Amino acid sequence: MTGGVIKEVVTASCSQLDQLQPKGAPHTILITQMSDRLGHGCRYAIVPKRITSELGWRPRHDFEEALRETVL
Repeated sequence: MTGGVIKEVVTASCSQLDQLQPKGAPHTILITQMSDRLGHGCRYAIVPKRITSELGWRPRHDFEEALRETVL
């Protein structure tokens, strides 16, 4: 995952927590920026185009709904 995607997932998680635990909202204030570790990140990136085009794979769950179930 790239830093932008990770930030989007963390922000979406915070949004779910804001709805479930409004007393602690906004949970995004708990996010702390960290510097990237050199040589990490890019090699873990996943490009799903091949599995989608060659195998016809599609996710079973909508991201937002699955995230909500995970946070619960």
